[in-house]
Amino acid sequence: MVLDLKRTALVVTDPQIDFLSPDGVTWGVVGASVTEHNTVANLGRLFDAAKNIDMTVAVSPHYYYPTDKGWKFEGALEKMMHKIGMFNRESPYTMEPH
Repeated sequence: MVLDLKRTALVVTDPQIDFLSPDGVTWGVVGASVTEHNTVANLGRLFDAAKNIDMTVAVSPHYYYPTDKGWKFEGALEKMMHKIGMFNRESPYTMEPH
């Protein structure tokens, strides 16, 4: 397989502490799988490999805007996510240094 790096990117959706860390609110549900499959280490390997070949990397973290908590037609999953505080953040992520 030959990659055309001008047309190739590593896209990672929702690499959240809520899923990937024992400190996350969903760790009790997904932690065993994350650990068994070395998810965090494998994400690191993917990021390192992309950096080594100068591949574009796009990371799309989820963030609830304050208005999202006012959804009128949320399903059971959304209700549970709101109840446990999944994806709660003080503000959107930025690339600016703190």
